[in-house]
Amino acid sequence: MPSFQESREWRVVVFPLYRVEEILRLLRRISPLFNDERDRMTPGEWWVKETYYAGKNMPKVVVVVFQVPVSDPVGLVNRAGFLLERNHDMVLDWAGGLPPQRGERWKTYLVVKTKGYSVQTGRSRVFRVTRRDIQDLQLLLPSGPRERTRERGR
Repeated sequence: MPSFQESREWRVVVFPLYRVEEILRLLRRISPLFNDERDRMTPGEWWVKETYYAGKNMPKVVVVVFQVPVSDPVGLVNRAGFLLERNHDMVLDWAGGLPPQRGERWKTYLVVKTKGYSVQTGRSRVFRVTRRDIQDLQLLLPSGPRERTRERGR
């Protein structure tokens, strides 16, 4: 997985979460949740036992944060979820959400469970984000990556 700093420069931040308490706190913060099948889901409707890996050292979800304003956050999350499924040839369980609005809303969250299923075999597989995934997700955003026009402190 790319480093936090690399993903920040791409305006797409990606990080795993391991603890169920942290995941539920995040889901409550960005609820109501939505995906390609349902709108206005509660965290309890989406976060169901046995749909995620229970191991202590196994990441339960991967969180993707789009850090630019978009006119259609639901469409962005749906396109991003389908893109990740296509890139990995897997069926993934994902949901999107928006944090509470403070001023201009500019973050959109995509939460993907790491327990996915192979399209060919139907067997469970671990989902991991790659550099290519972040580059492809970046292309979904309205503008390219941030570029510094001048050095800091000048």
